[in-house]
Order: sequence, then C-alpha cells, then structure tokens
Amino acid sequence: MSIKTSHTRLFLYLILGLIVLFCTNVFLGSIHISIEEFFRGLYDASSTNHLIIHAVRIPKALSSILIGIGLGLAGFLMQILFRNPLSGPYVLGVTTGGSLGAALFILGSALFSFGFIHPKFGIPLFSSLGSLAVLAMILVVYKRIKDPMTLLITGILFSSISGAVISLLAYFSSAERLREFVFWSYGSTHLMNTYELFLLALSCVLCFVFALKNAKPLEAFLAGDVMAKTLGVDVDKIRFQIIIFTGLTVGVLTAFAGPIAFVGLVVPHISRQILKTSNVRLQLISVSLIGSLFVLACDVVATLPGSALSLPINAVTSIIGAPILLFIVIKTKRFIF
Repeated sequence: MSIKTSHTRLFLYLILGLIVLFCTNVFLGSIHISIEEFFRGLYDASSTNHLIIHAVRIPKALSSILIGIGLGLAGFLMQILFRNPLSGPYVLGVTTGGSLGAALFILGSALFSFGFIHPKFGIPLFSSLGSLAVLAMILVVYKRIKDPMTLLITGILFSSISGAVISLLAYFSSAERLREFVFWSYGSTHLMNTYELFLLALSCVLCFVFALKNAKPLEAFLAGDVMAKTLGVDVDKIRFQIIIFTGLTVGVLTAFAGPIAFVGLVVPHISRQILKTSNVRLQLISVSLIGSLFVLACDVVATLPGSALSLPINAVTSIIGAPILLFIVIKTKRFIF
C-alpha cells in the first residue's frame, strides 16, 4: 500500500468517525429522545423535539467540532513555533488573558460598574479584550527580543500575572459572582448562537488557511532557524504570523467556550502517532479531524446522556487526554516531534 493510499484511507476513517460521533452527540442528551421521535424532530417543526435538536444539540455538536479544530491547530502551530512537544495554546498566556477579561467582568462588575452590560455579550467581549491585550504585549516583547525561549518565558510570566489578578478579584468577590466565574472557567459547548458559531468558524478557517499557505516554510522551520534561513524562509515573519493567528484563534475560542484544557496539547501528538509523517499539509487535515473527534467524544461523556447533570467539559478533556498522552510517552519512550 502506498503512503498516499494509506493516508487517504486514514482520513476516510476519521471522517466516518466524525459523522458517527456528530450524530451520536446530537442524538444523546439530558432529555431522552427515541429514534422515531429523533428523526421526526429533525424535519417536523411542530414536533416538541424540533427545538431541542435544532436550537440546542446541533449547535452544541458544531461548536465541539470548531473548538476541536481551533485548539488542535493552535497546539500544532505552538509546538512548531517553540519546537517543543509540551507546548500548547496556553503557553503564550492568551488563554489566561481571556480568563482575566472574563474575571474582570464577572468578579469585578460591582467594583467597576459593568452591570449595565448583559453577561451574554459582556463575558465574550471582555474575554476577547483580555486575550487581545496579552497578545499585544507578547508581540511588543517579540519585536524587541526575537528569541523563542524568551517568548515562551514571557508567556508564562503573563499567565502568572493574569492568574494572580484573578485570584485577587476572586478573594474580594461575592460568593454568587465567584460561583458564576467558576462555572464559566469549566468551559462549555452549549447554547451558542449562529453569530458565535460563525466567529468560531471564521477564526478556525483563517488559522487553517494561514498554516496551509505556509506549509513549506513551516516544515523548514522545524529544521531550525539556520536551515530555514538557508532555504529562504523569513523566520521572523513566520514566527510573528504564528503568534498572531494562534493568539486570535485561542482568544476567540476562550471568549465563547471558556478555557478548555489539554486539547491543543494532546491532539497533535495523536496525529503524529497515527499519521507518521512530518508533512505539514497532511498534519493540518489530521489535527483538524482528530481535534473534532476528541472534543465531540469528550462532550458526549460530559453530557451524561439520560441525566439532568452535565460534567465540566474542561475536566473531561483533561481526564481523557492525560492518559492518552501518558500512553503515547510509554509506548514511544519519548515524544515524537
């Protein structure tokens, strides 16, 4: 079997799995719907289940797919940027910056008089502003010190500062506000409207197109700065663009879905394990499909089908993702990169 044929077959299996998991995600939920009622609810607007399927479950499944694609791509690009298999979307501090923005709105609403803004709009807005603020500071630092390790340390510092401010806000916040912020920090794929799904999709498409367009430079980038420059790659420009597109994608995802852990870290490793190639174009397709499958599967588990309860998606992705990554390390005795 040729490599091309094996990859095509693998992608077909992943797409088939994605379709199956999407249908499973839409079918299962806290409210039990029989197969007959489910199919009736798909096309019959008068059915009591029509609204549940079209207004809640399908958008939830679509948001899971987009979150998986966005975080998978972001993690993949971050690991290329730092040439570090332990890098993820959170290393630049953009996710923590988004959390800080949300904390300022939720925990500091009484102090800063944000009560006139509805939480449905206020939380994504402030979270986006927090992510953009951290991203802007990262870019300023990068313009002055064009060193990837310094950039990594700077991202960790911004994360620490943002986390410290969040802790202070939480300390002086009321129990009700603190509870609201904690629930937001659990992450969510629920109740996204068409506009929010459009913004999620747009950020994912822009990130994917950027990476696809620069596939060859990114492959050269993995060989080191000296080799990349020898091959004619503008290393500083590519690094700058990776920061921008990854930061914006993670910022949008954090704004609408909250901080969702481990997806961007584990998905690229799973992709490299099953694809066994450094071809960036193939990896981009694989990472997008596996990311979608991973978050859809976690969302099915988090939904607790048939139960009125719902687990935090953030916790489920970590509980499922950590053993997978540990298994990869034990199997290979190292990280494949």
